[in-house]
Amino acid sequence: EKECFWAVAGDGTLSVWSINDFSLVTALKLCDKKIRSINFNIILKEAAIGCGDGSIRIFDMDTFEEKKILKGHADDFSVNTVCYHANGKYLLSGSRDAYLNVWDIKNDCALIHHIPAHNYAIYSIVFSPCKKFFATASKDKTIKIWDAENFELLLRVDKSQHESHTHSVNKILWIDFNNYLVSTGDDKTIIVWEINSYNTNKN
Repeated sequence: EKECFWAVAGDGTLSVWSINDFSLVTALKLCDKKIRSINFNIILKEAAIGCGDGSIRIFDMDTFEEKKILKGHADDFSVNTVCYHANGKYLLSGSRDAYLNVWDIKNDCALIHHIPAHNYAIYSIVFSPCKKFFATASKDKTIKIWDAENFELLLRVDKSQHESHTHSVNKILWIDFNNYLVSTGDDKTIIVWEINSYNTNKN
């Protein structure tokens, strides 16, 4: 099998490149707006791509064919982040419409939850190393931690209760080492959260 890397761009194009010789394998125009996010499900051999027109495109990783278009976010509100659960049961997506969507992969990608998760755009979603929890980060300056089974909100992290970000939280990463959650935002800070006690170390 050919090893490839995928790139998505602001011109609405998906490009797939060969790692062996860096040749262009295929280039596809998906939409007239920016492509904001991409995530892979290695088990199902598919990729989810979040687009600026509010849609999510599902692609076969072997054939590069579009399998399905998901529509559940507000039209023309960009899908900023997509994230597959490791067990392949569902896909999470977060949009500029501030909603968290849960898609049932085993049931033809049916939309099973449409959650008003934040006050402003959702920029990042990440699962914990144990896969029992996931976190969302938003333009509303908050991070929220959720139960990955019932999708209930477990914790809200914001400036009023913690030494947190003062501006939009743009990216989060959950690290297996010591179960740290790392966040960064428009306030130009990186915050490391110790999940068990919610202490922070700011750099």
